[in-house]
Amino acid sequence: MNEGINEKALEPSEIIKLAAAEGAKAALEKYKKEQQKELSKINDKRLHNIKMLLENYRDFKQCSENAKYSVEQAENSIDFLDLMWDPYNRSDLEVESIKISAVKTTIMVAHIDGMLKTLEKLSSNNEMDMRKYNILFDRYIADVPLSINKIAKKYNIERRTVYYDIDIAVSRMAKLIFGIDYVLLDK
Repeated sequence: MNEGINEKALEPSEIIKLAAAEGAKAALEKYKKEQQKELSKINDKRLHNIKMLLENYRDFKQCSENAKYSVEQAENSIDFLDLMWDPYNRSDLEVESIKISAVKTTIMVAHIDGMLKTLEKLSSNNEMDMRKYNILFDRYIADVPLSINKIAKKYNIERRTVYYDIDIAVSRMAKLIFGIDYVLLDK
């Protein structure tokens, strides 16, 4: 007889149990891979969102500084707005939408500013980390943003290193902005 074949024949119920166990194992592995893929997509989206926020940071900052409606006004005027709101007048929704947008923008800019300060402080003890922070700042935050070529020349590095450093710094910003949710999904 062949040595690789078990000489004892398996009962049909044993075959079914083995097949079910293998099928369940394969299904669980596939499920775990799909879950990991979905979590990766979420983090990719968050990284994209952080990059978009940083690319538009100067505009948002200008908007929040020039907004006629502030966070403080929002906190103090909620009751007043409730009294003024007329459910039959839809124009109130447009005004409310503008106010909500102004408050959201101001809060997000303040949060980004705080996380930029945190990133700068975290980076200050390491020359490479500080370079990544400075490149991020030069590219997205500075009043006059620098091009990739100018950044490469300023830091005497290759263009691809500029992109790499930006990706690392953006990832660190995502961790700071999204906190534990980002870290847990980043596994």
